[in-house]
Amino acid sequence: MDSTGISSLPCGVEDYKPYLEMLMERLIPLSQMESIVGFKKSKIYALIDEGNFPKPIKVGRNSRWRSSEIEAWIESVASRTVV
Repeated sequence: MDSTGISSLPCGVEDYKPYLEMLMERLIPLSQMESIVGFKKSKIYALIDEGNFPKPIKVGRNSRWRSSEIEAWIESVASRTVV
């Protein structure tokens, strides 16, 4: 079983796997985003304004972040960190 929870796809469906993964992507609210990245709302929005953090999508009046974009951001920050 892979990250999508799909272990075996019917014939021809394999071509659509990237689309299925996109549809199954999680949207993360601000309260969880603060815990994930360790920054408060003001810092997150300051980074967005600087172009250094993924922009949220709006769901009504609420902001949500795509989990894939946050994972990519974390990886890029980690790769720049000197140990």
